[in-house]
Amino acid sequence: MPIAREGIPIILTFLGGHALFLTSGLFSAQVCSLPSWSRSALMALALLFGLLTVFSLYFFRDPERAT
Repeated sequence: MPIAREGIPIILTFLGGHALFLTSGLFSAQVCSLPSWSRSALMALALLFGLLTVFSLYFFRDPERAT
């Protein structure tokens, strides 16, 4: 099912945010000595942006309509 052209910037923004926070959370868990609550916050933000990405994909779908 194609995606509406108008939704692509929004979807890419949410997908970029998801990737950013997921990478930051995993990096801080492996390399940095951040407190556990900050890693949890980064992973929660990654989950939020992941859910927003999925919702945006659902919202901006452009199904074929039979007339």
